[in-house]
Amino acid sequence: MNKVIELLRQGHLDQAIEDLLAFNSKTDGKIASAASNNLALINLLKGEDKLEDALQYCEQALSLDRYNSNALVNRGNIHFYKNEPQLALQCFREALQVDSGCIQAIYNSGLVCRLLGQLDEAKRNFFKLNDMLAHEPQVLIQLAEIYNQQGEHSQAIELFTQASTLAPTDPSILERLASIYENFGDNSTAFQYFRDSFHHFPSNISLIKWLGNYYMSAHFSEKAVLYFEKAALMEPNNPEWPMLTAGCQRRSGNFQRALEIYKQVHRRFPENVECLKFLVQLSKELRLTVEERDYTEKLGRIEKIGQLKAQRESGGQRLLFKIIFYLFFIKGNYQQIMKEKIFLIFQLQHLNKIVKEIVEEEQQLILKELHKFYNKLGEVIKIIKLQKGILMI
Repeated sequence: MNKVIELLRQGHLDQAIEDLLAFNSKTDGKIASAASNNLALINLLKGEDKLEDALQYCEQALSLDRYNSNALVNRGNIHFYKNEPQLALQCFREALQVDSGCIQAIYNSGLVCRLLGQLDEAKRNFFKLNDMLAHEPQVLIQLAEIYNQQGEHSQAIELFTQASTLAPTDPSILERLASIYENFGDNSTAFQYFRDSFHHFPSNISLIKWLGNYYMSAHFSEKAVLYFEKAALMEPNNPEWPMLTAGCQRRSGNFQRALEIYKQVHRRFPENVECLKFLVQLSKELRLTVEERDYTEKLGRIEKIGQLKAQRESGGQRLLFKIIFYLFFIKGNYQQIMKEKIFLIFQLQHLNKIVKEIVEEEQQLILKELHKFYNKLGEVIKIIKLQKGILMI
């Protein structure tokens, strides 16, 4: 087993799996159970496609050793990945009955309780773990998040500060502290923590944007430009950054430079409505009559196209709603389909999924009922065609 662990550390996954399978088939008892559990973990890490295989290995591990707390934890992890948090929590609790000091089970129980809104129980788990591990940063972070959820912000700040002391180069802790202070309206303290976080993680786009906006609102446009230009290098296909850069130039009175940047954005993104609006306004302010007229005409055309597109989409959504309305009432067993799709009824791409569940002999009935419906409303449908379980509109 030590050899297998070393193979896994070195990334030799295939060889490790081969050795684990040998343990799994040739040995009995706890060693075979441990091998099965490791196979379960490997399959779990491979993603959703391997969850059932992982669950089978977990069950095999538990059949060989029903007191294998690690296998119970892995079974809980699988249920969690399958969006079954209650079953996951039950598995973690079973693991704790076997081994009350199982760190993974305590931590995961706290996470699931927090997810389920059982915040007091989550706190008990994390405080227990904090006593066992003597101020582990991740445990302090979880406790801080729970206190923050409960509205006890001062306690949350204290715990985040402790975690930051233990992990001073962790940018996520500094960012969370900054966010709390920002919610309090203390932007100066938030700025200090955001800046420190940026120092440790300079490629964080959200931090770059916040710092740039902070400098811009504080009328330090030159400093804001540095952040937005950095973001533009990281996301060259995002027009937001040159637009913000142009806004900074405009605020600082560099109207000509702002106009040049807006023109560059327009050349790359000719259908960007916001850019055209700024070009119209800036051309007007600079008394560039010809350019103002040209950009106004372009803006009008693009806005008209957008309105027509919105009307077409709206018409398609209304049609979809009517079709789903009839599917709901034609046959009772469609109610279950609708429960799954009801929040997606305004998305046309889900129409085929619904219609595919209609058995072939019912298609003509549905088409007939739809025609009756449209005739009663006095509406005309140009093409409604059912072919191979797909409704073509």
